[in-house]
This record gives sequence, C-alpha cells and structure tokens, in this order.
Amino acid sequence: MPGDPGETYRPEDTTTEPDPKTPEPFTVDPDVVDRGRSGHKGTQNALADHLEAKGLQPLSPRPLLDPPFDLAWEAGGVLHVVEVKSVTTKNEEKQLRLALGQVLRYCYLLGLGGREVQPVIALEREPSDQGWIDMCAAIGVRLSWPESFGDLTG
Repeated sequence: MPGDPGETYRPEDTTTEPDPKTPEPFTVDPDVVDRGRSGHKGTQNALADHLEAKGLQPLSPRPLLDPPFDLAWEAGGVLHVVEVKSVTTKNEEKQLRLALGQVLRYCYLLGLGGREVQPVIALEREPSDQGWIDMCAAIGVRLSWPESFGDLTG
C-alpha cells in the first residue's frame, strides 16, 4: 500500500436500485436489503458532509491499493478510518461485531508503515445497548452516529 491512503471522496448514490448480488427472491426480503443499503449510504454521506463542513477532506479507498474502508479523513497527523453500518433492533449486535472486526483490520493494515490510525464506527442511529458505547471507548474505537458526529471533529 504505497503512498498516502485514500483519494477524493466519492459520494454514495442513495437511490436504491436492485443489486445483482442480492440473493435469490425470498431468501432475504429485498425491502430489508434496500433499507439497509439506503441507511448505510445515507449515514456515510452524512458523515462526509459533516467532515467537509468542518473543513476536513473525506477520503474513499483507492481501488486495489487500500483496504475497503467506507470513509477516512486525516486530522492532526492521524488517519481516521471509518466502517459505517446500518442497524435495526434485530441486527444491531451482529452489525456492531462485524464493524468492529472490519475497522480494526483496516486500521492494522493502514498502520503497518508506522502511521497513527484511529478506528471509527459510524452507525445510522445510536446503539440501544450502552455496553457498546462503553466498550468501544475503553478499547479506543470511536463510536458515532449522526447526532454525535460533532464529537468526532470537536
């Protein structure tokens, strides 16, 4: 992964179109898949807009060069790497577990050259389980949602 990670942010298209990778009909409710995809893209774009409003440059991963993080930005010599997740009451635990593993892996890979990297998980809404907020704070992972994006950029 030579050079600085990331490139100019590419906003996500929030219009929902059928995804050719969607499972066969009726194995997964397509409305649920579309809701999740829309929640993810909307949250990601909202965070990118927030960063730009604060004078920060949101970054997207460089294809074939960077791990597939959702969004990143650099501030004060620290690369902030974000995994975005849509969450519902039913999938919150699973989504947060996935996000944690993904963001830690991305940060590990991007920090191999000695770069300081801050893991961030951005959810479409505040988690219902306070334990996730406490645990993430205890292990140095920033957990955020649209109403708390200001805490990320202080």
